[in-house]
Amino acid sequence: MNWKDLEINCKRYAYNQVCELIKYSEDLEKLDHFIQKHAKLKDTADQMLKTAIQSQSDGVRSGLRELNVSLANVDSNHKNFIKLNRMYGKIDSVSADLQLLKIENDRHTNFKNCKNNLEEMIDAPKSIREVTIMISEENAPSNLLEISKKVFRIERMRHDILLEMHAKSQQEGCEYSSSQGYIVIESYFKELSKLYDTLWGLLAMIFEEYQNYIVNDPCKFVSALRIVEKESIYDGQIKKIVDSTGFTLSSRPLSWKNKLFR
Repeated sequence: MNWKDLEINCKRYAYNQVCELIKYSEDLEKLDHFIQKHAKLKDTADQMLKTAIQSQSDGVRSGLRELNVSLANVDSNHKNFIKLNRMYGKIDSVSADLQLLKIENDRHTNFKNCKNNLEEMIDAPKSIREVTIMISEENAPSNLLEISKKVFRIERMRHDILLEMHAKSQQEGCEYSSSQGYIVIESYFKELSKLYDTLWGLLAMIFEEYQNYIVNDPCKFVSALRIVEKESIYDGQIKKIVDSTGFTLSSRPLSWKNKLFR
């Protein structure tokens, strides 16, 4: 239906309505009232139409604003994607630079570890002599735990150096043999086995006189037991390391617990 047909239908409907209103003569007196009533209805309808049109217009304007914002965001995202593509194009060169940096960092770490190991090796004979003096003193039984800690620290240092050297020698392309450095390292720790023998002699003396120590000095006896237990645990740890690396440490196991119960 076009606008012309709609207008014709509206006029026909209005004509019929007016004819119906003035069908009787007495209704002519109410004509003004009907005119005012329909005028109000028309005003109300016009106002509703204006409100609806205004609401639709506001919605359209709001949609246009949001559309403009979306277009701006799309344009911004497009520019960002272009920047990202340019950045991704540089990743290969940056990755190569980082790889070189990692290689240098690994070399620095290795040099630092070597320096620390060398310092500890050089200090090892002095540390062994100091502990030997402590064991030979008359109050040695009173310093069992301290002596044990010092001896254990020296041995742990030796093991760490030997295991690290062994691991390096197993790396692909390494021409260095662990046996080449083994003799050098052992020369710095050659008195360590004697130190352990001396410490065990001190513990054995306490265990042989256990009745006397249990009654008169139970703390020393308990300290001796704690040392044996600690060394037994470390024997187990070393066994696991040897099984996983294939490198044998000649100084272990001490098996002090087995000696104790013989």
